[in-house]
Amino acid sequence: IFIYLFAIVGVGLFRIPDPEKLDAGQLQQYELYMADATNIPKCSPDPFASVGEAMFTLFRELTGDDWAALRYNHVLASEYGVISTSSAVINIYHILWVVISAFLLLNVVTGAIINNYEVVLQELALYKVKRSRNVEDLVRRHNVRILDIHDDFIVLEKTGHKEEINELYQMLSPYGLYQFVCSGPVAII
Repeated sequence: IFIYLFAIVGVGLFRIPDPEKLDAGQLQQYELYMADATNIPKCSPDPFASVGEAMFTLFRELTGDDWAALRYNHVLASEYGVISTSSAVINIYHILWVVISAFLLLNVVTGAIINNYEVVLQELALYKVKRSRNVEDLVRRHNVRILDIHDDFIVLEKTGHKEEINELYQMLSPYGLYQFVCSGPVAII
């Protein structure tokens, strides 16, 4: 959404006029600008010609690809009178985009790492509990693995987050929990 909104604003601020529609004086300024501007591809001389092109340009800036040259070209276009946007607005636009997009990208990457970390961080617990019908019902409801069954007790295994391990411990305690062993956090990175 941010890239789309910035693209719309960028087209409004930085779109270079069509050279075929310029008068002689404006065309001369346009040609001077095109001669002096840096890193302008021949196939697409206006990075803000349309919303789609502007979105691609903003993606380039997000990756750090020559964003300063884009800014300098806009300042140069402003100085030649090709666009009517002031240098202050140009600076604010580009710096604001770089800061916001870097912040958003950092949050996306951090979120992805944290979510993956939570998925692979597990604990393993073993419970030795008195055998009863209630315990067998808990086993079915909480996805617990039965390791060993004796006449008077059952050995159970539960893998999950610490909260799940503790919740099952609390539920099994009233039914005669003989032993409990927990591995602590185990992770695969």
